[in-house]
Amino acid sequence: MRTLLRARPVPLAAAGLLCLTSVALSPAAHAAEASRAPAAATACAPRISAQVDTELTERFGAYGDTAGRWTGADSAYSVPLPDGSIAWIYSDTFLGEVDADHGRPLDSPFLHNSIVVDDDGVLTTHTGGTAEAPGSLVTVPGGDELRDDLVRLQPAGRLGTPRDIAGLVCFLVSDAGEWVNGQLLHCDGGAPLGELPV
Repeated sequence: MRTLLRARPVPLAAAGLLCLTSVALSPAAHAAEASRAPAAATACAPRISAQVDTELTERFGAYGDTAGRWTGADSAYSVPLPDGSIAWIYSDTFLGEVDADHGRPLDSPFLHNSIVVDDDGVLTTHTGGTAEAPGSLVTVPGGDELRDDLVRLQPAGRLGTPRDIAGLVCFLVSDAGEWVNGQLLHCDGGAPLGELPV
């Protein structure tokens, strides 16, 4: 059975306003509901419409596939700038390149925010950091940007887990490790200690 979605005005008791809700109706229920709808309710119901901007969708799709920098993001907000260009402000952002199937490698750079400026169809990505080590434009004290910096420094591309040091600990407490005494052993995944952010 096919299900249709239809917007229906619903009165809000406290404010006496109308809002829209989506209600799943079967085709038979949809026909019955349409026959019962009073003319006054449909005459004053708010009209809401939306459509996909195909040109804009294709522009950003092509940019993400070919620019070699910005490959996608979420939570887009557009802000017209004084020079006539448009700043597209994004939250979580992926950088890097995409493969032939439009997928991203697992080590694709990830930021918490970025801006793409659309200047008459020419798109330019703006991030914090540098071209070699891009970062979020805005950081929050106590946020996980420090964690992201630590991950970038790890040759394995991830932070260590208790399992990563378990083998060394087991060795040191076993009979095989009895000859290791008074030594400083680094079990850090190869992170360059001098470059760790503090």
